[in-house]
Amino acid sequence: ARLAPLATDRRRAAAIPRFPAATRDVALVVQDGVAAGEVLSAVRSAAGTLAEQVALFDRFTGGAVPEGHHSLAFHVVYRAPDRTLTDVEVDAQHAKVVADVNQRFGATLR
Repeated sequence: ARLAPLATDRRRAAAIPRFPAATRDVALVVQDGVAAGEVLSAVRSAAGTLAEQVALFDRFTGGAVPEGHHSLAFHVVYRAPDRTLTDVEVDAQHAKVVADVNQRFGATLR
């Protein structure tokens, strides 16, 4: 009992979501000087409140990626707490992500 306050592993339980998630992946080509963390923050911000999770899952150079650039691939999970999202809603929000990252970093789709 005396050690319990010192424990660092505090697990939290959450209810299982009632509505399904919609996922989208996007690979963006940016200049080498652009940090992945900055792009991740921009994707998260542009995805808005519907984004439950945003994760970087790949960094790629070479191949069809121009020299001086790298490709960053993100997995975005969209979910609304009160309804099932339509493809139109998710696609519109995801297009906003691509447009915002393009405007901020000059990113292009891979």
